[in-house]
Amino acid sequence: MVTQTNILVGIIGKTNVGKSTLFSALTMIPVKIENRPFVTLEPNVGIGYVRRECPHKILGLPRCDARNSICVDGNRFIPVKVVDVPGLIPGAHEGRGLGNKFLDSLRQADVLLHVIDASGSTDPEGRPAKPGSYDPYADVIQIREGVRSMADIYYKERLG
Repeated sequence: MVTQTNILVGIIGKTNVGKSTLFSALTMIPVKIENRPFVTLEPNVGIGYVRRECPHKILGLPRCDARNSICVDGNRFIPVKVVDVPGLIPGAHEGRGLGNKFLDSLRQADVLLHVIDASGSTDPEGRPAKPGSYDPYADVIQIREGVRSMADIYYKERLG
């Protein structure tokens, strides 16, 4: 398999919502997974593959000449680097939890994939709770604002 890539996908979300489970499924790399906050203390990094119909098949060409991916039975498998980072909690941009590691791991990502606990069974600190007791939309806002705040802090420090 081809493993060199310039594409970086960062998996984000609050702590304990399934980011590492998704990472493991995308990369086939076993990682520590538990139902508690802050299991991931260092970023997990691996290669996953995006499957698309191969251009040679679309164009009706007799063979494939893939250089940055691999073609299997008319399907192109394009490698992407996947990074699973420690989750965010409220106040991460102020130094709570592992917020600084979070930003450092993601600032070079081409795309951010936000994992959300749609069941509402994880409190804002990442602790398990009764399903439906927390609003998933509030998690979306919390992470978006946390990422925005950390990016603002980072760029102010770098650019003055």
